[in-house]
Amino acid sequence: MNEEFMSRLHSFIKEQINLAKDMDISYANYIIAQSLLVKDARKISEPDKKYLQKFFDLTPKAPKPQKPIFQIKDKQAPDNKQKQPTFSSAFDLDNNEPSQKSLKNQLTDAATDLENQKLQQPKLQPPQSQDPPQSNKYIAQLLADNIIQDTSNFTLNSISGMQSTKLLLQTSILLPLLRPSLFLNKNPYKKIFMHSLPGCGKSFITKCIAGEAKIPLISVTSSMIFSKWQGASEKMISAVFQLAKQQGRCILFLDEIDAFCTTRSEQDSESSRRVKNELLLQLDQLEASDVIVIAATNLPFQVDTAVRRRFEKRIYIDLPDAEARRDVLRKGMEKLKIENSEILNQCVELTPNYSMADLKNVVKDCENLPLQRLISCEFFAKIDGKWAPAARSEGVKMSILTSLEQFADPKSTPADMLESVTKTRSSVTLADQKLHVKFSSEFGSG
Repeated sequence: MNEEFMSRLHSFIKEQINLAKDMDISYANYIIAQSLLVKDARKISEPDKKYLQKFFDLTPKAPKPQKPIFQIKDKQAPDNKQKQPTFSSAFDLDNNEPSQKSLKNQLTDAATDLENQKLQQPKLQPPQSQDPPQSNKYIAQLLADNIIQDTSNFTLNSISGMQSTKLLLQTSILLPLLRPSLFLNKNPYKKIFMHSLPGCGKSFITKCIAGEAKIPLISVTSSMIFSKWQGASEKMISAVFQLAKQQGRCILFLDEIDAFCTTRSEQDSESSRRVKNELLLQLDQLEASDVIVIAATNLPFQVDTAVRRRFEKRIYIDLPDAEARRDVLRKGMEKLKIENSEILNQCVELTPNYSMADLKNVVKDCENLPLQRLISCEFFAKIDGKWAPAARSEGVKMSILTSLEQFADPKSTPADMLESVTKTRSSVTLADQKLHVKFSSEFGSG
């Protein structure tokens, strides 16, 4: 084959490829080489023509891209639609008439026109994706919608009994908030650590403090902190504290702090370490703000020592005393319209190791006992237009489930209250009590 021709073919293809950067390279080689055959067809000998013809027949053709190789403006088209420039047929070797305009000039004009179009078209901006879950802005908005609680209906008087605990809370938290002038030359507590047995009212007490001081309450649990996104948990903690600082004077309540600040060990994951370090950092930077942090836990010994040390005041919320139990049970009996002071005294004496949650369960069980009797009863008699349980000899056999609206509302009795106390057991164990007493004696400050 003519070496001069092959050299010219190689250099010309390379030149045209540089002009056609936006097209598929394999397709560019193919189309330009074929077009070059047409241009120089008269200068190629017949053996060379057959050789090249065979070469292109055997070469696998790349799929033509959906996007045109070049686009030029059609000045005659009224709708200004783009159309593809036409080139001479690649394999019309019998008709060896070359194009009126050289292939090089056609390609050069098309490339120039393409560049002009690019300059005229506005640059496309990348699509704006939604903020990922680890974005501080996204997290702050999520927290603002879900964790700022309404405490307008809560006051310190809402807490039953527990006078010594309320006095401690007033001097430690409420007084600096309500009378800041008394603490001009003092350093009031800003980080309080509450521990107690389950159901003793740590969350409720915190709501009452916020309601009494009339400041926002931001309540955070461990489920809000942890995330499946890498690095999102520590960013969540940072966003929580940032949100609290934006509120100004407020209470940030970290419930179940033992769930995300357990004692460090070799088995800790890298994510767990980062969460603890971020919390320590945020607690250290809290002094310049008006935020009060209250952390609560049922397992004080499992909280990391470095985290626990950051809290200046550590308060043990003990089981309700006799006065508190009397108040809770009295309110429950009033709701059920039970008036019997003797039964109330007996219930108070029978519940020495009951938590607040246990006492509420006693009242709830007393409320359900009349319903159990109503469902199990078979004979009913009409009283004031409504069916009520009656003796077999005085009533009519019927099922309560057939027409419930025809039956009178069952009422609780003093006997129901006493029965409920004897049936509902305390959820507190003596071992748990000793554990909290031990922690309070070793690390408590109030």
